[in-house]
Amino acid sequence: MAKKGSGIIAMTGAEALTAALGKGRAETAKIVGQALMEEARLVMKESVKQVPVDDGFLKASAEVLPPKFSMGFVKITMGYGGAAAAYALYVHNSPYEKNWTKSGTKSHFLSDPLAAAVPHISMTLQKRIGKIMGR
Repeated sequence: MAKKGSGIIAMTGAEALTAALGKGRAETAKIVGQALMEEARLVMKESVKQVPVDDGFLKASAEVLPPKFSMGFVKITMGYGGAAAAYALYVHNSPYEKNWTKSGTKSHFLSDPLAAAVPHISMTLQKRIGKIMGR
């Protein structure tokens, strides 16, 4: 539904987003997925700076998976894991700070960068979507 006021049109709902982007639903999802993927990579870039390093195995397990599309939703998965999954969980949720081998590393190395990005993500996604669409 579109609401008009002061020259600004605010749109809500999946249909409105599709109309605003002027694309079909599948194309809209791809554009949103690309923008979310770029945001997730920025969060992961900051996270990798904070992840504790001993032998580098945990840091090397960082991943941002491609978007998945289902029932009108776009899902991005990012994290640390693979063979290091149990260790990643232990280190991330450690109730006490250890003397990590690299200065600036710490527990909560993924949740802290993600929490820092949340207040701005709506605005940055809008800008990314516009940039992807060439606007």
